[in-house]
Amino acid sequence: MTNKIAIIQKPKTVTFKPTAKALDDFYKSIEEQEKPSPKPKFKCPLCGSKDYDEHTEHNGIIGPGFRSWVTGYSCNGCSVQFTDIAKFMKRAKKG
Repeated sequence: MTNKIAIIQKPKTVTFKPTAKALDDFYKSIEEQEKPSPKPKFKCPLCGSKDYDEHTEHNGIIGPGFRSWVTGYSCNGCSVQFTDIAKFMKRAKKG
């Protein structure tokens, strides 16, 4: 009877070392995603106010993974509510 011994080798550890350019590109893409979009120009066709508020909702996550989105807008002058600034201004002008 022959005794066989199994030799188990430790797996090689592979480390990922990104290049400086890859890291720069990665962080630039994140910065671009996190930049707030500029507020569109607005003038309420009903009252003439140039200010409006955004109504937002979020996914309830605090920290990484947090997301929010705009659900609508309201004029600060007359408090009319709308979902699309451009469509609201176009429709109101038509009458």
